[in-house]
Amino acid sequence: MARILVTCLGSLGDLYPYLAVGRGLQERGHSVHVATSGIHEPRVTTAGLGFVPLRSALDRYLTAQGASGFIEKIFEPRSGAQRLIREVMSGFEQTCADTLAAAAGCDLALSHPLTYATPIACRKLDKTWLSTVLAPMGFMSSFDPPFLSAAPLLQTLHGISPALFRGAMVLAKFGSRAMVRPVYQQCRQLGIAAPPDNPLFDGQFSPHGTLAMFPEHFAAPQPDWPPHTITTGFTFYRQGNTDAQAASRLETFLAAGEAPLVFALGSSVVEIAQDFFPVAARVARQLQQRAVLVAGSRATQLADLAGDPSLLVLDYVNYDALFPRASLIVHQGGIGTTAQAARSGRPMLIVPFGFDQFDNAEHMVRLGAARRLRREDFTAERVAPVIAGMLGDIELARGAAVAGKRLAAQDGVAGACDVIEACIAKRAAKVSGRDLSVW
Repeated sequence: MARILVTCLGSLGDLYPYLAVGRGLQERGHSVHVATSGIHEPRVTTAGLGFVPLRSALDRYLTAQGASGFIEKIFEPRSGAQRLIREVMSGFEQTCADTLAAAAGCDLALSHPLTYATPIACRKLDKTWLSTVLAPMGFMSSFDPPFLSAAPLLQTLHGISPALFRGAMVLAKFGSRAMVRPVYQQCRQLGIAAPPDNPLFDGQFSPHGTLAMFPEHFAAPQPDWPPHTITTGFTFYRQGNTDAQAASRLETFLAAGEAPLVFALGSSVVEIAQDFFPVAARVARQLQQRAVLVAGSRATQLADLAGDPSLLVLDYVNYDALFPRASLIVHQGGIGTTAQAARSGRPMLIVPFGFDQFDNAEHMVRLGAARRLRREDFTAERVAPVIAGMLGDIELARGAAVAGKRLAAQDGVAGACDVIEACIAKRAAKVSGRDLSVW
């Protein structure tokens, strides 16, 4: 039995893939602890995993009062990502101290892209660790360049010449080093060498291996991905203890008529939804379609829809109970929501708000399972004809069904667990002096 530490920061979409892997590892007999923000403790313990508090500057925003304002700032196209990194770095000393303490007793660590302290702790303690990437954008490949809303010029440069794209990325990596000064400061204080590569880019990847936690048909491996990268497939997390009343309301609604449109924005974007759900309701009524609106904290603002039997408003629901029974899924393109929608086999309209959502949408469009719409075009006048056309699109329905079947045949959790166990075995063989090649 191995002692495995998972370090993770972010939203539920960040946390759930690791809970799925952690649960899979525990079923194989390993001991798993998840180091993450205190707000996630109930979900970690409900999953049956050990919880370790991981302090960060993000903690002050992880409340109902602070979340929406912060999310709005980090989803600003031009400066949002930089603001997020600066916030993470502003509390980095505490994060590093907690990570060092948590990693001391582990045999292997698994790091989320935002847990920059994990490589430092593992190098200081001589621990094996695996890095992870949840979405293809994390690799910033020059062979398959990501679709970035904040830097559309990069796509243009790549279209002219991949060399121009690579040159722009070199400048971006150099220019962003100042943002991660706390990483270098911690290395000096701990007496270890600074990472040779920028921690925001190539420096985040482990020499022991990287898990690309999505399937190859979603994004094929590229020559400039880090060495020892293995695609595992999506790691779906099945939750328990859901809201029984909400589940009952959903089941009653679904059984009462035709498959509905579904409008959902994940766990973060829903906080900055603005007019998204009122527009969704108008579109459904205009098209005379039943609809489910998964509106999070915005559900209380939609009380006027309660009397419409064709609309169901919920604050939260397990997507795997809803998506397969939809006629069409409209969502923001977060990697977790995208994976769930793809597995359902239902067509989707993706309305990206920021970060990797634009690139995830592009990958689903390439698979023939989705259409993409700009957030500024999400008005009843523009959305209604788009959805009407999609509902009758046979090719789109076929593409979505094929995507669903391909995902149904994969087990991303088992794939991730296999790689982790192989890495543990390799480490054990090295310690005992045996020669065991894993890769």
